[in-house]
Amino acid sequence: MKIFKAQDYKETPWKNGGGITREIVLKEDDDGFLWRLSIADVSTDGPFSSFPGRHRILTVVSGAGMCLKDRQTGAVIDALPQKPIDFRGDQVIDSELLGGPIQDFNVMFDPLRVKAEVRVLRDDTLLPPPEGLNAVYCLCGRAKLDQQNLETGETALWDTGSGYSLIVPGDTAVLSIHLAVVG
Repeated sequence: MKIFKAQDYKETPWKNGGGITREIVLKEDDDGFLWRLSIADVSTDGPFSSFPGRHRILTVVSGAGMCLKDRQTGAVIDALPQKPIDFRGDQVIDSELLGGPIQDFNVMFDPLRVKAEVRVLRDDTLLPPPEGLNAVYCLCGRAKLDQQNLETGETALWDTGSGYSLIVPGDTAVLSIHLAVVG
């Protein structure tokens, strides 16, 4: 298991130049990009960067949320606090903040080679994680991963072959991320 502390997240500029993302972890192999976990601060309305060949699962982790509009189809997606949403990385998306700046947690992945799932867990959850690669981002409170505490803003990454179990006390909420390489 590896625990990533918030101060260790790597800052990178947005592809479209509109802000900064804090990269938690990036996984590539000999064939290129597999997946990435990151946190972004969104302080103004504007376009999302395009990532052809990738898929996103975005979860607002602080702030009121934002409305995402697909410029090509007119479809609207409400990105609300602690409600994971998913969409293609090549969609032409404009965002409109619903009440000031937000912070979002992003799982970006190659959908041809990786399956990803994101869930919010809270209220005394005891979870034996699914087989494969798992990550947990602590939204609030303190989660426990076996004997390790996971503080607010920290991320843990582990393979289930390690036998860890996750405990989410009643005053805690986490994002549970499962990644499985399929191709």
